[in-house]
Amino acid sequence: EEGGYLTNVGGMMVVFDLFSGGGIVRKLLDKVGIIPKAMVVAENDEDIRKAVAGEYGYSADGRQWCYDKTGCPAIYLQDVWNLFRELRNENARVIREAIGFAMEEEEHKYLIIGGSPCPDLSISGHMKGKIGFCGEQSVHYHVFAYVIAAIQEYDDKAQIFVTFENAGSMQPVHK
Repeated sequence: EEGGYLTNVGGMMVVFDLFSGGGIVRKLLDKVGIIPKAMVVAENDEDIRKAVAGEYGYSADGRQWCYDKTGCPAIYLQDVWNLFRELRNENARVIREAIGFAMEEEEHKYLIIGGSPCPDLSISGHMKGKIGFCGEQSVHYHVFAYVIAAIQEYDDKAQIFVTFENAGSMQPVHK
């Protein structure tokens, strides 16, 4: 069946696209005909950010919500950890605002998808994957647990769907 996992989730959902890269998650959602209730997107590469912001109509400033080209509320963060930094002295402001969009629906659905930088996990990295999830780049993987915990803290009716991806050349111990 076209769309598989995503279309089986059903209904409107808030999508967290972490470590977004070239916006492949949004391309996939568009292809299967899913318009999210809201998008929280994070990518730190400035060149990629400019291209993706132009393609989807995201505000590249990373500080405010906007409506993208499909009319979906979206925020395009420069760093995944900005989900938890005290922006304007408001802890987890972006997550709480995203939850507000989910609560407009009968079912509060969230899709968290992405893959943290992999050099510390991969056999092709500097230390051949021996540093693992504690390495300077791959430590960002832990943001997923924080996002899940924050959603559960603020929305006791949350239905959370999570998909991780990473390099196929990961050391077996990290898979």
